[in-house]
Amino acid sequence: LQRGTVRIQEGEIPLVVERQIGRGKVIFLTFDFSRYPFQTWEKRLLFWKDLVQDEASSEVEWLYQRLQNRWENELVDMILRLPLLDFPSHLLLFLFLCTYLFALGFLLWQLGEGRWPRKQLWIGMSGVLIFFTLSALWVLREEHLDQDAVLFQIATVENLPQSDFAVVESRIALFSTVQKPYDVTIWGKGISLSLGTGSEEAKGTKRFEITEGEGYTKITNLPLDRWGLRTFRARAVLPFPVQVAVQQEAEMIRLRLTNRTGHALSHNWLWYRGTLFPLGDWQPQTSITYEFSSPLRVENEQFLFDRWQRDVATRVGGDQEDAIHHIRRALVEKVFPQGQNRESPAPDRFLVLGWLEGGVPRVTVEGAGTRYEQATLVKLSFPGTQPSLSRD
Repeated sequence: LQRGTVRIQEGEIPLVVERQIGRGKVIFLTFDFSRYPFQTWEKRLLFWKDLVQDEASSEVEWLYQRLQNRWENELVDMILRLPLLDFPSHLLLFLFLCTYLFALGFLLWQLGEGRWPRKQLWIGMSGVLIFFTLSALWVLREEHLDQDAVLFQIATVENLPQSDFAVVESRIALFSTVQKPYDVTIWGKGISLSLGTGSEEAKGTKRFEITEGEGYTKITNLPLDRWGLRTFRARAVLPFPVQVAVQQEAEMIRLRLTNRTGHALSHNWLWYRGTLFPLGDWQPQTSITYEFSSPLRVENEQFLFDRWQRDVATRVGGDQEDAIHHIRRALVEKVFPQGQNRESPAPDRFLVLGWLEGGVPRVTVEGAGTRYEQATLVKLSFPGTQPSLSRD
């Protein structure tokens, strides 16, 4: 697009560039329209209408809806880009091979020198081959290949304002290493289930069925080819009561949270006025009290976004490099910036981020050896006080 036309720019940085090619045109965006701050901009639909310059608003809305649906599935797409096969490092393979060659070479050298009896040397070489073969199967094996399937589940639990209930959004991806049908059960009442993308039905299998029982929804005979994938989405409203008490004094704000949800929350953080406060773990029927001084310094919007990019996702999601922490960081990155723009009251609200063990709702795969990778982020938002805050 070196010969394109800059439509929108900020300073000398182009944001939207287009180029006419034949009877059409190519539009290039230099920013990620799926993320903050564009994601929360209330005039983004007008932006798309002006960008495509089409009078048929329905077609523009259809295009916009497709873009939104695409990025609603971004978390599942991220999961599919994770390395499913966890092979050992090159250094470990190198050391293992060198040790094997050294042991075998030493025995062959002894055989050539004639220092040991030939029978003992052949027994020794057989022992070396058996030992290193079993060691390779134990140390260098790939765990996922020992399972029929890998189930990824990522969920968010977000409380409803002024109520003791929360909305649960759960995205599930079932990856199969063999060709076979699966029975998948989603446990809970009032669950809305929708199937997403997936591989075509395997040959020779009948169509799967979805049945609803007392406290569960079951998918029977769900076919998957070898290395096939099926995604689906579950939504529900569940009781999730949390008691909140905010006390403000001249130089201090005291926040008291009582967990009445029946669930243990781990690695909790409090976000308020541009600052993260660690809360630790939160057991059922216990309270957390946090005190911080007032007034607090309010950062500008761009600083908040920069801090989130380099700090919040890592601190809340964890800095480990395994698959589950990759999922946690992506989950925080997806949901945290929503509502952080200037028009939103979010900066004047308390936001608690924590983690539930396992997946919500609970999902089980029957009749198959399955590995579960699950992450559930709890996002609790409460109205804050309006202290006198200094602005720098």
